[in-house]
Amino acid sequence: MKLLFLLCVFLSFFSCIKTIYLQDGITYVAINSKVYANRSKFTTDIFSVIDTNAIYEECIFENENYIPKRLLPYKLSKNKFNQDIIADNFCLSLKFYGNGNVNFFAFGKFRNDIKDDYKYYFFNENNEFYPDLLNPEYTGSRGIYYWDKNKKSVIIELLGLKSGIMKITKTNLYFSEDKEIFTERERGQTYNEYVKPHFFIKKKFPPDFFKYKADW
Repeated sequence: MKLLFLLCVFLSFFSCIKTIYLQDGITYVAINSKVYANRSKFTTDIFSVIDTNAIYEECIFENENYIPKRLLPYKLSKNKFNQDIIADNFCLSLKFYGNGNVNFFAFGKFRNDIKDDYKYYFFNENNEFYPDLLNPEYTGSRGIYYWDKNKKSVIIELLGLKSGIMKITKTNLYFSEDKEIFTERERGQTYNEYVKPHFFIKKKFPPDFFKYKADW
């Protein structure tokens, strides 16, 4: 009976969630305020580690250096059906906003065959960011962020919807001493070659890159 009750609560919660499609026509996100209830845990002292005038982009740790993934050589591989796979060429990015919201983007490395309908999924020809790439009304998984209870890490809740599936996930991000790097593993925590954490390095931008608001 207890399991049945919990299942009913779970289903009723998700059935009440209102969603909208973003401008890409593919990504749809939750707009029900109940989904973002933990925003009440957000406090402005988190800006001691979070820079809202920056993008935190995915990078790799190689030869004692953190290298943005978008700057690595383009890779093209084949699956078992001999079809091209480009997933490894997509780079993750986090944009934190001053109101406790965060957006999780996935951008691809530049390709000459990009169609106009998909250009906002890709970096420019130099594999650099540009202002319109960061439009949360076009694409991106929406979420919120706040301190963990001990203020040792930043918790992000990503609440975006894709392919009809609601995914609400919590991830702890641990920051380096200089506040330039975030990772999903606490300092000193080990991991194996099959479960490697993502690293995100801070990249500052001028104000015109942040002209878009995050009002969810």
